[in-house]
Amino acid sequence: MRFGILGPVEAFTGDHTVPLGQPRHRALLAYLLLHPHRVTTIGQLVAALWGDAAPASARDQIHVGVSALRRSLRALPCGAAVLTTSGGYRLGLDGATVDAHLFADAVATAKQATASGAHARAAALLTDALALWRGEALADVRAAFAAGARQRLSEQRLDAEEQLADAELARGRPEPAIRLLTDLVEQRPLRERLVGRLMLALHGCGRNAEAMQVYEKLRHHLAQEYGADPGPAVRQVHLQLLRGTLRASPPAGRDLGARVVPRQLPAAPAGFVGRRREWAQLDGVLAAQRPHAPTVAAVVGTAGVGKTALALNWAHSVADRFPDGQLYLNLRGFGGGRPMSTTEAVRTLIDAVTDDAHQIPEHLDAQTGLLRSLFAGRRMLLVLDNVRDAEQARPLLPGSAASLTVVTSRHQLPGLVAAEGAEPVLLDLLSAAEARELLSVRLGQRRVADAGAAVDVIVDACARLPLALTVVAARAATYPAFPLGRLADELRPARHGLDPFAGPDTQAGVRAAFRWSYQALSEPGARLFRLLGLHPGPDIAAAAAASLAGVAPRASRLSLLELVQANLVAEHTPGRWSMHDLLRAFAVELAEESLPEQEQAESVRRLVDHLLHTAHAADAVLQPFRSPIVLCPARGGVAVHPVSGLDEALEWFDQERAALLAVVDRAAEAGWDAQVWELAWVLETYLDRRSRWREWHDTQLSALGAAERLGDVSRRAGSHRGVATALSKMGRYDEAYGHHRQGLALSAATGDGQGVARSHRSIAFLLEEQGRYGEALTHARQAMAVSESLGDAMSAARARNLVGWLCAQLGDHVQALEHCRQAARELEEMGNRNALAHTLDSLGFIHRGRGDAELAVAYYLRAVQLYRETGHHYGEAESLIRLGETHQAAGRTEAGAQAWAAASAILDDLPDAAAAQLRGCIPI
Repeated sequence: MRFGILGPVEAFTGDHTVPLGQPRHRALLAYLLLHPHRVTTIGQLVAALWGDAAPASARDQIHVGVSALRRSLRALPCGAAVLTTSGGYRLGLDGATVDAHLFADAVATAKQATASGAHARAAALLTDALALWRGEALADVRAAFAAGARQRLSEQRLDAEEQLADAELARGRPEPAIRLLTDLVEQRPLRERLVGRLMLALHGCGRNAEAMQVYEKLRHHLAQEYGADPGPAVRQVHLQLLRGTLRASPPAGRDLGARVVPRQLPAAPAGFVGRRREWAQLDGVLAAQRPHAPTVAAVVGTAGVGKTALALNWAHSVADRFPDGQLYLNLRGFGGGRPMSTTEAVRTLIDAVTDDAHQIPEHLDAQTGLLRSLFAGRRMLLVLDNVRDAEQARPLLPGSAASLTVVTSRHQLPGLVAAEGAEPVLLDLLSAAEARELLSVRLGQRRVADAGAAVDVIVDACARLPLALTVVAARAATYPAFPLGRLADELRPARHGLDPFAGPDTQAGVRAAFRWSYQALSEPGARLFRLLGLHPGPDIAAAAAASLAGVAPRASRLSLLELVQANLVAEHTPGRWSMHDLLRAFAVELAEESLPEQEQAESVRRLVDHLLHTAHAADAVLQPFRSPIVLCPARGGVAVHPVSGLDEALEWFDQERAALLAVVDRAAEAGWDAQVWELAWVLETYLDRRSRWREWHDTQLSALGAAERLGDVSRRAGSHRGVATALSKMGRYDEAYGHHRQGLALSAATGDGQGVARSHRSIAFLLEEQGRYGEALTHARQAMAVSESLGDAMSAARARNLVGWLCAQLGDHVQALEHCRQAARELEEMGNRNALAHTLDSLGFIHRGRGDAELAVAYYLRAVQLYRETGHHYGEAESLIRLGETHQAAGRTEAGAQAWAAASAILDDLPDAAAAQLRGCIPI
């Protein structure tokens, strides 16, 4: 079984061609065939197929294409499969072959045969290899990666054809060499090496006049097109032909002119530490060099993260593996000066590998071809530093498989990864240990060790960014008597922004490094980066970014993608973007410098509206039976994230919790009191489910102040209840009772029956937690009566469960069972799973008190399951503890221990106060 990409993309079983689906699916397969056994991310596949023109549905189309490919491959007797891995997809061939790989392997074997003088064997191998071609490579593929891959494969084909011509000449068969070389020269009339070989072959057949004509034709073309003469190698053949001294055998080697062995690597930056994983990745790239494809490693990361330091230190360590030389070129992609042009870069590299300037043509395409020819057959290491984008680097990449290129860039270079098969080496911030090691190397271990905790403050303030650490270390080294503790005080977060990291050279500090990356952004990308400085959370979603900027979500995604590729933000988890503290400080500076106060306020207000309206929708999913409130309308340009299920609602709240809590304070500072109260209201259910009682208390206290400023008595009553419930959870019962009494009085004064019922029920819970069961039962019965009089079946059922629970606490299991059974039936009919879980827990307690352990266990298990399904971790842990007690009382020690262990595991994820309250109930 064989796959073909040296022509249209096809599969072959024997002599039969097998169809491979739609054009897009064939393109996907072709890319995977070019990189078999390598894990390819969905992002890389999107870049490979569409480049910068990816549609919004690109990821979905990838999934569809993979499914279609799997169906096609399953129908083939090849054992090939598209495998899903943690990082993306991988093509496993399992015995199937690819014509491009067969071709490359044969060419590599032929080179070995030529080196040992077995020219006949080399010619046979090359003839068979070239027979694998069925036209233009990837002839039916129009994806973004195809042009670059097609060019590389074509260069390999040309190289093989030249080798075959050399082999025929070496074995004394100029006639087949003439036929082959004539066709090649017609296709590439300015390729001087081909012309020289054709002249040699013609001479071998005694056709010297024709050889002279071939030379004159080349000279004429070069003069007309570029104003240049043929290079020295071809001129030497011509001169020997004129003198009659030309031998009918190939000239030694492949040189087009005098070659030099460059040693251009700059000194490796001092103080390099850590990066063991990335160093090993570069070692792996070198070890995995294939004989048929050029190898490229792309070291990418944000400004100041140490890309050049890693690339140069590693390059020096492997320099002896590249005997034909090491080249270094700073392309000035980001910095104070103008980025290096392709013309300048190509000419610089040509000058580095040849002493003969006369052979260099004027036209850029011809220079690029000459550069690839000069690299051909040579084992060289090329470091392209500070690359702006893939287009700046692509013309400089060697076509030779023997060479290795290391590219560094602040841009993620998806085009280079997708089209050129570059291996991305993503450089992140240093670990805390590595950051301390860097300071120790710069300042001495003794000084760092003596500074104690001050070093941790410095590391945190520098965000573990190597450039920031280096600037601070340079300042400390300049003043060796300067206490590091004093320096740590100056660097404490939010005190001076980026000022302490400026450095003596204004072009070398952290702010300057960030600004160069920022200045390369498009205007939408730059505007969004500035606005991100206004976002108070640790990370942001696309809908929140869209609202902040007042643009459509698709536009915000494109800008976020640009920022990711510029390494100014990181998509640390799918759909969530973040930046480290120093970049955040830079964004804050830009926002304060360039955004008018009114624009800042409008952006933050849109963000508040986004979070508020999305939280309102998510809260309705968490607690669908809650009496709704009517929100203030969202402003124009606000995107509301759709929330469809319980898990998604909880996940959204978990992700946005920090931002939601922060915008409560922002809204209060701005005087947006209605939004403050509404934000606190939509957070209540979630904070209860996650047992975040301190946050619940603080947000409700802010809501109470807002309600008082608004003069809204009903909202004041609700906020008093919210503050009281949170205080009760924290064990501050006296304060809680005071707020409950105020809430009850306000609700009664305004005739708010539902508020009165809620207050009585909440007071009952408060008294129950203090063991005052008789007083609690009185309030619970009042809550039930008021709810029944209002026809509020849901509130009545919840109050009924509370009455039953309190009866059980007082030993009246008959009344308890009657009330809780009725409550369970009503709540199950209404579909309130969370309230039903409470009631099932009550029934478990009641049956345990009645001596029916088996029925108690059954109810507890059902309660645990419902709590788990609704994300109520605290309730789940409570029921598990009581389940464990029931098992233990029945003599089932192991089952009891298992239930308590499960409860303990849940408590590990609860806030400390909530966990401590329940841990005291676990006897193990």
